[in-house]
Amino acid sequence: MRSILKVFLVLLFVGPCFGTSIIFPTYSTPILERGHLIALSPDRLRVFSVSTSGHIEWQMKLPEQGRLYHHKSGDIVLSMGAAVSLLEPEQGKLQTLFEAPPGVDRVEYDEDSDTYLGYSRWEEAELWIFEGDTHVLKGKEKSAESVPYSDKEILVVVKAEREKTASGYRFVRAWMEVFDKVSWKRLWTAPFTGRGDPFHQMCRVGTFLVWEDGSDLVAARISDGQLNRAPAIKPKDALGPSGLRADGDTLLYLASELNFNDFNRSKQTIYRVTLPEFQVKESHVVEVIEAAFLEQAGEYMISDALYRTACFRRDGSKVWEHFQMHRTKVLDGRIYVSDFDNGLARLCFLEVATGTERVLVSEEVDEKKPNKRSEGTPEKSLSSNPSQVPGAPHF
Repeated sequence: MRSILKVFLVLLFVGPCFGTSIIFPTYSTPILERGHLIALSPDRLRVFSVSTSGHIEWQMKLPEQGRLYHHKSGDIVLSMGAAVSLLEPEQGKLQTLFEAPPGVDRVEYDEDSDTYLGYSRWEEAELWIFEGDTHVLKGKEKSAESVPYSDKEILVVVKAEREKTASGYRFVRAWMEVFDKVSWKRLWTAPFTGRGDPFHQMCRVGTFLVWEDGSDLVAARISDGQLNRAPAIKPKDALGPSGLRADGDTLLYLASELNFNDFNRSKQTIYRVTLPEFQVKESHVVEVIEAAFLEQAGEYMISDALYRTACFRRDGSKVWEHFQMHRTKVLDGRIYVSDFDNGLARLCFLEVATGTERVLVSEEVDEKKPNKRSEGTPEKSLSSNPSQVPGAPHF
């Protein structure tokens, strides 16, 4: 029973990992709306709809690479460069919503804060912030590199000072600025001193904003920005802190001692600490790498880790495991995924209870050129494949 508890702890406490599309050219994570699965092709130059039984309903070429988002209203949003449109799932009709001003290279949608974020080209480092419903421009921030946290009340912009090098740029220093989501006024700023780059994990725990800064943890009162910094408690030479997550009024984080001969035997220590003092209330050592995010689905628990998703029963026993995927949440007993297998980008679904896999559409892709399409390359067509794949699930 003790070992089962440890499995549950690591499932519950570690933050999500993403990375499949960095290496493998896959379809975008499908969006299910009104019975239609909407996704982008691996090169992001086509958008298509497929039924939940594997019938291709429509597909449309795009003039440039697109991004798909599920708007808070339930609508599907397609952005191409600085242009944002509503996508009607039944027939694929587009209706223009708005176009960002000159200087915006791409627009992304953030559902947590219901805002559109307009990014300049990377070398210019500017960020435009638009309301999610009215599309009104609320602010423009220079030197902006990322938005690591946002919700209905606040939005965090991380900025950095760059220095030119022979091969590009390096970051000299970085800091964060916290904005009130209602008034869009800047509440306070804080520097990163443990690490000079602008890419830090961050979460909200009650009235505190918490982030990692090198091997330190920092907590700031959201109301006034008062900081409390302390070295993260962890084993010597362990990686971390990582996987920051709120659990009520306490912070959970992970420190990892990697076993490079067998990653499944890596040792992970889970810490629960108080705020703002960072006093350890409890810690647990686990030896399981499956981890990162937990979703409960009836009698099952679905867990994501880097490059895979696994399903567990409540007693901690594994039902199935699936590799290289982006996935939806559990929808009517299924998980819809996009993955890569033997040169094929595939859009599939998995039956939660058994892990049985069914391929809905697939196409051959060049894994050496992820999300890029060479000039003169003919358009690849989708092929329906409603047959069940033998040998699934994978254990």
